[in-house]
Order: sequence, then C-alpha cells, then structure tokens
Amino acid sequence: MKATLDFKQGVFTALLSSGEKLSHGEPVELAQLLLDAGVEPGDAKWSIWTLENKFEDIMKAVAKGDRTWARLAQHELWRRMS
Repeated sequence: MKATLDFKQGVFTALLSSGEKLSHGEPVELAQLLLDAGVEPGDAKWSIWTLENKFEDIMKAVAKGDRTWARLAQHELWRRMS
C-alpha cells in the first residue's frame, strides 16, 4: 500500500492509497502505524526527497524492531527539518 507523507503544525500525516489518514506527532510512532496498516518502508513518499529517505530509514528500523536505530534516524530527520 502507498502513502503520501506531510508535516504541518507539529504533526506528521500520512494519506494512504486506501483513503485512510494516519497521523502522529512522532515519526517513529507514525512509522509503526504505517507498518501496521500494511505500508512498506519504500512506499511512503514525501515531496522532499531527503525527508523521504530518512523516514524510510525510520520505517526499516521499526520493522526490524530496532528502536535505537529508529530514534537515531528520527533525530536526523528532525535536524533536516529544522
């Protein structure tokens, strides 16, 4: 399943190809919601490539159960966004 990602007013939002909308204030938690909904790490797209790349790292780490790597990638994502 595909997802389009956005960040507005402190909230990450994903619009799934099914029409469902998921959101969370933390990227790692949104990644978990997306994986639970059947979105694969390479299927979440951003309008900004560097953010997409880092979010994919977060999703891969969450999928593997590596919360430390996920948090590190989340920190890098926040830095890119600032």
